[in-house]
Amino acid sequence: MLREGYRISAIGLEIALCVVLGLGGGLWLDRRFGTFPLLMMLLGAAGIAASIKVVVRLIRHTDLGEK
Repeated sequence: MLREGYRISAIGLEIALCVVLGLGGGLWLDRRFGTFPLLMMLLGAAGIAASIKVVVRLIRHTDLGEK
């Protein structure tokens, strides 16, 4: 039960990291290759998709998905 609490409390951090790393990596690549804002938008969208996957995985592996 305590382990589930840690997982649920860490979800905000996981979501933020997915989005920030996607946007940051895209911005860095855009500056490097001169493609602003293309790669930032693509990797930002990939970060959002990854954060959705994190939420779905959390729901499936906890009691939240059984209600």
